[in-house]
Amino acid sequence: MVEEALAEALRGATLAGRWDVVGQLARELEARRQTQSANVVHLSAERVKRGAS
Repeated sequence: MVEEALAEALRGATLAGRWDVVGQLARELEARRQTQSANVVHLSAERVKRGAS
């Protein structure tokens, strides 16, 4: 439900040209989706673990 509301708010902010709000909502939506997906690998974290840059 929350993801649907965020997606709808994202559409509304896009139509209104509120790019600051679009960025915030997109980051929140992405964070929620990544949290729900158990098999997401964050490459930056993996690089740190391996000592690569």
